[in-house]
Formats: sequence, C-alpha cells, structure tokens
Amino acid sequence: MIHKMNAISGDFYQRLCLGASIGIIIVDREFNISMMNATAGSLFGVDPETVKGQPVASLMPDYRRATTQKLLSRATALARSAELRIVHPLHGRKQHLA
Repeated sequence: MIHKMNAISGDFYQRLCLGASIGIIIVDREFNISMMNATAGSLFGVDPETVKGQPVASLMPDYRRATTQKLLSRATALARSAELRIVHPLHGRKQHLA
C-alpha cells in the first residue's frame, strides 16, 4: 500500500511541476537535469526534453558556471536551497533561480 501511495504521490508532484506557471528544474545527485517544466524552458530558451541528462550548470552563461556548481554543492551539503540571480545574455533579462 505504501509503494502504491508513493507512486500516486510522485505522479501528482510531476503533474504539478510540469503544469506550474513558475520555472521548475529538478536535478539528480550529480546535478544533471531530470525534469524541466515548459516555463523554465522558456526562461532559458531551451526545449525541456533536449536538456534532460545535461548538467544544470550548462544552462548558465560560461562566466557563471563555476559559481553555480559551488552554490549547488554548498546547498546540498547544508541541506538548504540556494539563490542565484543572473542576467542571461541570450535574453538580456534578469532571472531569479532558487
């Protein structure tokens, strides 16, 4: 029964994330993209399906990739969220990542 509840719960959360009006990116333990919703894809100018399995840092401009990796590692070690704000050169607008 617990396994069935977890499967239902996981499906619910996946549908919730995919349909959210905010950008959501879910990564695995190595910080590779497991799931990205359409809103996040739009923010980064990528197709969410084509970036699955890629490092999340690859979404960042080159000059921010090392910092992004450090923030993700630190957030994981401390079991806290991390906040990163960038101006993406492709879009010229500020993006808030938490």
